[in-house]
Amino acid sequence: MLFIDSAPDGRTRSLPYEYSTIKAVRDKAQHLLAPPVIKAASKVNADGLAEQWNITLSVKSPVSAFAGGSTRLAELNLMAAFDYATTGNAKLQMESLANAQVVLPLGSQLAPTKIVTDGVLKLKQSAPIGSGVGSGTRTVYNDALLDKLATRSADSLRLEYATQRNETTLYQFSKQV
Repeated sequence: MLFIDSAPDGRTRSLPYEYSTIKAVRDKAQHLLAPPVIKAASKVNADGLAEQWNITLSVKSPVSAFAGGSTRLAELNLMAAFDYATTGNAKLQMESLANAQVVLPLGSQLAPTKIVTDGVLKLKQSAPIGSGVGSGTRTVYNDALLDKLATRSADSLRLEYATQRNETTLYQFSKQV
């Protein structure tokens, strides 16, 4: 998350803050957010599988470094990992990502108290699977994807995920601020 820290005299600075459920990522953070409150609930279909998730993340804004100053959110980058599976002719079991980026207008004096994203997580396949269809579950991407954040940046992980995997998920969303 990128916060703008403003002093009463008009001076500003932008600071990237982060939080992760992964300890190795928290240990590397220069500006660590207070742990957010995370609530999750799912809607289950007739087969007993989750088909909808409602996730609430409550984040406390950091305190301004300026006496009498204030902070406001300028940008939010959210990465969530899911166990994703398909059934039928092509059975897949993989760890997938939902990425959401919300950028607020720079000139805005708005300090949002709530950002809502609403969307669907869609399977994206770059090329045909080829061999293995109908012969068991494909698990080539059933890896501990987020564990790589201990040694790599979130940006490089997102790029690898989007360009080097044949099967991924894409979070298509709209937002309300």
